Amino acid sequence: NLYVYVGNCPVNRKDPLGLFWDGPDVDIGTIDSYVDDFWGGFFGGAGDFYRNYQDMKDARTIGADKYFHCMANCQASRRGLGGRDAAEAISEGRELIDEYIKNPLKRIPKEENIKDCNEDRAANRHGREGNPNDPCSTVCAPLRPLGLDPKY
Repeated sequence: NLYVYVGNCPVNRKDPLGLFWDGPDVDIGTIDSYVDDFWGGFFGGAGDFYRNYQDMKDARTIGADKYFHCMANCQASRRGLGGRDAAEAISEGRELIDEYIKNPLKRIPKEENIKDCNEDRAANRHGREGNPNDPCSTVCAPLRPLGLDPKY
């Protein structure tokens, strides 16, 4: 009975991923809050990636891509589980496209392609795993290239 599953309130209760069981110890309001927080973090994290991609394009600074990779991952991860999941999915998806589609079409030598993608992956991890008490600008400072405009 799906109505019982959502506390007899299908309009206001949701569990789109089917992760929760409405047993006697489960608070439906907490489940709703968790789902809302997850998706809010996920889509907010996707926005962090978009903003950092635009900043990277606007900066036009050689060697800045690793810094912006780090910043996007750091900012998204600070949004909670949804943001961290967005960071991992978007980052790895982008590297797989670069590694197997984009860079081979550009005829980038295989060894150079793999090396560059793995360096991006390291920058992504650095951003996600940085000290959560430090600002992302501090976490990603080791990857910041000389000459990058201070507004970034």
